[in-house]
Amino acid sequence: MASNPIEKKPFYHFYPGSYALTAGSWSCNFGCPWCQNWHISKQPPPKSMDYVSPERLVEITQRSHCQGTSISFNEPTLSLEWSLDVFRIARQRGLYNTYVTNGYMTPEALSLLIEAGLEFVYIGNLPGHPTDNTYCPDCHATLIRRMGFDVLDNQLSGGRCPQCGRAIAGVWIKPEHLAT
Repeated sequence: MASNPIEKKPFYHFYPGSYALTAGSWSCNFGCPWCQNWHISKQPPPKSMDYVSPERLVEITQRSHCQGTSISFNEPTLSLEWSLDVFRIARQRGLYNTYVTNGYMTPEALSLLIEAGLEFVYIGNLPGHPTDNTYCPDCHATLIRRMGFDVLDNQLSGGRCPQCGRAIAGVWIKPEHLAT
């Protein structure tokens, strides 16, 4: 469990500059050699672990001053029912929810989870790479400038490009408007 910037997911069009309490467990249905969480996903869990109920996770999220939850670190579909309970409770308390998955799931599981359509795709874990930034697809203006997980500059105005006015899909809020 950790409080992470939403950019670490990388969710660049979803409450930029906000924080999500990220929770995960052990195991994965893939064995990717580049996985940054291989030590969690390919080792057995400790002999004794405390179960964190969905209600408790949401309480910890609020106490940590996070604006949302994220199920990640390992493949979250392995705890789908728990995740859905977390999301329901968090949403009732005004928090957002995210899910970082490898996408390998049944159609039934997917139908329970998925906002469809991807226009912007980002490469994660390469700080300083040009794809850290968000660009307008029409005029190519730099809309959000990032360095790793930090938002350095957000030029969006009402979810639109300030240069050409194109609507940029996402859930936008400037960091100064985030509750702490």
